[in-house]
Amino acid sequence: VQDGIRQEGQQWGDEHGLEIDGNAVERVEIFRGPASLMYGSDGLGGVIHIESPHPVMKGTIAGSVNTAYQTNNSQREVSGFLAANANGWNGYLIGTLKKADDYQNAYDGKVFNSGFEERNASGMLGVNRKWGYSHVHFSSFFQQPQLPEGERNPDGSFVTDEAPYQEITHHKVGWNNNFIFRHSSLKTVIGFQQNIRKEFEEPDVAGLVFDMKTLTYDLKHFIVKSEDWEFTYGFSGMVQDSKNKGENLGQ
Repeated sequence: VQDGIRQEGQQWGDEHGLEIDGNAVERVEIFRGPASLMYGSDGLGGVIHIESPHPVMKGTIAGSVNTAYQTNNSQREVSGFLAANANGWNGYLIGTLKKADDYQNAYDGKVFNSGFEERNASGMLGVNRKWGYSHVHFSSFFQQPQLPEGERNPDGSFVTDEAPYQEITHHKVGWNNNFIFRHSSLKTVIGFQQNIRKEFEEPDVAGLVFDMKTLTYDLKHFIVKSEDWEFTYGFSGMVQDSKNKGENLGQ
């Protein structure tokens, strides 16, 4: 879950990770036990809750640039962050570029077709007042991972016969609200996501094109009875549509 919105993509394969920019994450919480019931039946085993950066202080403009390099796969990365808050109106923008070549290990040496490229953009625009807040979050994630496939020779060396790759695009927008009353608060979250995963066995010919659209909604009313007791009730739901638009429709 990111910012109250359940993350939905084509997450049924061993190479399918979360379409979230790590540079756009400020905090990660793990809920276990009764607290996970707040997230529906799928959260019974626990919930990983990812929070985006919080608004900066009033009258503040802040920015940063981060770079990184990893020797194992020559991964290069640069990420920029810019945030501002003027009289309660606040927002931020984050952009990230990553590129990695084939990784290597002691057994195989360079593993052919294991690099990737990634481009991400995300941001938030909102207002904070005494009555609560209203924030709109948005993100656009693109990744092109190469997939090492092949077999091992009798001597143990790894041989790749093909060079498949994927293109993953994930767009997400969410509207988060928190209305504060005298002895209670009302939180609402509405989110829309589109996840498109394409797989290419040869350049420019997509054998698989999975297109998933997801609408989620959540409303919770928190009632404070005392310092020790708080009652919560609400409802949540999801509407999802998934299609395969590629050439290999039967696979």
